[in-house]
Amino acid sequence: HDSIDRSRIVLNGSYERNDINGLLNLFTLGERTWDELLTLKTLPEDVAAIYSIPIYGKESYGNAFLVKTNCDDYIVCRISSTIPEDFSELRIGDNISVLIEWVDVANERSLESMLPDGWRFPTEEDFGHDERIIKHRRYMHESINMPFYHVGADFNGDCIVDHACWLVNGDNSRNSRIILLSNNNKEYSIYNLYTGNYPLSVNEYLGYCAPGIRSSRYEAKKLHIINHAFTTNMFESSSEIIYYDMDNGKFETWQESD
Repeated sequence: HDSIDRSRIVLNGSYERNDINGLLNLFTLGERTWDELLTLKTLPEDVAAIYSIPIYGKESYGNAFLVKTNCDDYIVCRISSTIPEDFSELRIGDNISVLIEWVDVANERSLESMLPDGWRFPTEEDFGHDERIIKHRRYMHESINMPFYHVGADFNGDCIVDHACWLVNGDNSRNSRIILLSNNNKEYSIYNLYTGNYPLSVNEYLGYCAPGIRSSRYEAKKLHIINHAFTTNMFESSSEIIYYDMDNGKFETWQESD
């Protein structure tokens, strides 16, 4: 770690207020609380564009910045924590995790308020006492912030964050996978992928899937993910990619593993 310059662990962007070579437009806000950040609806004129923002170490905690989106909105971001926390614990070859909290302030709306009546996100109390799986999931959540039951991303390419949710009813006797899909008016429609008349298992969860090309021994053709997608997973078992097909306007399933 003595040969690592932590000042070079940064998020890079563009100096300009306009897009350059696909780089993010970053605007530093300094150390801010969420109460202060949630009052920002547009880009302040006196905010300076910056090429890079240090994102590692305790001194970065609480530092906030704006990111310009493809739709000319601004996402408010704030550095929450890093793993490992102490730079002295870092060794050559180690992975660094940086947890960045963010919110689309201009379009913010409570996710819970958009869920169908009678449905909610699961909690650990719904799953009994399978300690092996629960301990593993706690480790994943603490180390890489795995989402489990919610993935927020632009699935249909309209530059608005959609929400994939894995929900349960009041007593977890039923479970449902839904998507809150946005339209150009920034309203959301409920897209029901599946509803099962049985409790959600502790070893079922969602994951994020980035754009790109995927191949699988269980599928004849490669999958080209144009927009963001998500996965449905069974712990130590199968995984499926759920993606929005731009040609037919529907969500399709692609088997990643079995």
